[in-house]
Amino acid sequence: MSLMLALCPMVIAMGVSASSASMGLLLNRTQNAPCELPILTTRFADEMILKQTLESRGLTVQQTKADDFTVQTAAGTLHYFRTAKTEPYQMEALHVKNLPVLLDALESLNREYGCNVQKYTYDLILKGINEHGMKLESETVTEDDTILLTLSL
Repeated sequence: MSLMLALCPMVIAMGVSASSASMGLLLNRTQNAPCELPILTTRFADEMILKQTLESRGLTVQQTKADDFTVQTAAGTLHYFRTAKTEPYQMEALHVKNLPVLLDALESLNREYGCNVQKYTYDLILKGINEHGMKLESETVTEDDTILLTLSL
């Protein structure tokens, strides 16, 4: 008997890091002047993967308290926080100097975070396969970076 699993990149499965309405608000802001933006609900739920993703971009994560940290970027300061571990992070962009650069960085960060979640999940599945005596029959990566795994039970 075989089982097929599909691991979709988080960026496809979950959408962009901020809601469409919030992104619409951002796009309507003045692009040249420093500005404060509304707080956005992200899709970032895993603190470890989010911090690793930020640090892999050469950014320093400054922890202020549990589930609350800031990151300085060339486009402004990003403040991430949440009130419970079961919730995704909220993001507050402060002292935004260049909105187009910030939006590009957030889009790129969301893609990279999704890929990192996919890799983490993939590694856990492969570990579980080995621990439970299953065998990986085949592995295929599609054009949209979905990973299809066929397991022999």
